[in-house]
Amino acid sequence: MPSKSQEVIFQNDIIQALADQGWKVGENKRYDKQRALYPQDLIAYVKATNVGVRKP
Repeated sequence: MPSKSQEVIFQNDIIQALADQGWKVGENKRYDKQRALYPQDLIAYVKATNVGVRKP
């Protein structure tokens, strides 16, 4: 079984590969574990996709 240090290296390699392809790397302290998302990303997405939508 790989050691914890090997696992961290593997995880960091995956994160770097995704970031190299344009993925955003978030900060742990901003991640909402209960909802499994970054709230500021959700708010930005909703605002960006509702441009021109009329409010009731």
